[in-house]
Amino acid sequence: MGYSKNALQGSGWNSLVKVLTVFATGAKILVLARLLTPYDFGLAQYVIITLGILESCMETGINTTIVQSKQSIHYFLNTAWVISILRGLLISTLMIVSGLFMQQYFHEQKLLLLMTVGSFVPFIKGFISPGVVTFYKDLRFFRDSVYRFSLIAVDAVAAIFCAFLFRSVFVFVYAMIAAALFEVIISFFFFGERPQFHTVKSRLQEIFHNAPGLNLSTILGYLIENLDNLMVGKVIGTVGLGIYSQAYSLSHKFTLQFAKSVQHGTFPVYVKIVDQRTRLRRAFWKTALTSIGFFSLISLPFLIFPGQTVFLLLGPQWQSVGEILQPLVFASIIQSFVAIATALFTATKHYTWLNLTMFVNLLLLIILVIVMGQRYGLIGCVWGVLLSRLLVLPMSLYGSWSILRE
Repeated sequence: MGYSKNALQGSGWNSLVKVLTVFATGAKILVLARLLTPYDFGLAQYVIITLGILESCMETGINTTIVQSKQSIHYFLNTAWVISILRGLLISTLMIVSGLFMQQYFHEQKLLLLMTVGSFVPFIKGFISPGVVTFYKDLRFFRDSVYRFSLIAVDAVAAIFCAFLFRSVFVFVYAMIAAALFEVIISFFFFGERPQFHTVKSRLQEIFHNAPGLNLSTILGYLIENLDNLMVGKVIGTVGLGIYSQAYSLSHKFTLQFAKSVQHGTFPVYVKIVDQRTRLRRAFWKTALTSIGFFSLISLPFLIFPGQTVFLLLGPQWQSVGEILQPLVFASIIQSFVAIATALFTATKHYTWLNLTMFVNLLLLIILVIVMGQRYGLIGCVWGVLLSRLLVLPMSLYGSWSILRE
């Protein structure tokens, strides 16, 4: 059975979602950038990144395990839901504890209250029905895409609405809470079978047996994409972090997000042809080379006209973003290949290659951003990000080649 059509459909629908997401997120940024300050954006990053790190550290790999398994969703449904609820409660508690520490470390007194309000997000998300992964597992990409874009749209609309009402950093948190509530509701609407608070020991064992490799890769992947924000905030300050976060968002929305679309569409297909290495090899390299060419093309406006693009999108108070945009665009193109290779590493269960590549990337990122940031300021942090990605690229290429030659 041929799966090329499925891969194209998955990547195509996911890419459409990413395009719509870019427009929705862009509209949100256009409004918020004019109603809020770089300080607000920087302060919000502390909450968003902390939530992401905690979610990554508590990752159980439930969705990936369900996709990889030959069993139906019913087999995992109740057990997965119980794990999700308990995980959400634990993350909520850790967010409040983190707020106590972070307000002292970053000298930002608002952080404790902001983190406490934000702790409602993981608690609410814990009640999402695991059944929604059925769309992805069964290659029903259209429904999966509609589901995921609706969350982005609700977040954007809620953020814009709250921005006009409150004009404070809490806008970001309120929008996340609204999106979380909406996701719980539609997860039950899209998937008819209702999960129950009940676990089966054999299901628990199967999920947690697969969790360690997936958990580590999830943590490393999130830290690679977000830890630099915390380091910039500490080295440069909250205002500098606000500028950096906007530059990172502009440079990565059009490349890394599309790379994740390709990753999203190819992973379930790679799982189905994992034992046919010639076919897998041809599919991977064709996808990777075509995607990188496309990503480079759509990045041209940010490379050629960085200042003008920033002025048009964000307004005059964000002109500092244009000064650091170009290196981040190159970094995002490189990271896009790494993201595409992640689908291959995960589908073939080569977690050693996956985690080793990510660990080296993270280590280089920490060292280079801190050293170059302390020496050269914000532009040094940006070049540290680019160099860390350049240095890890050969390892990712070699890992892909060694898996596909088996």
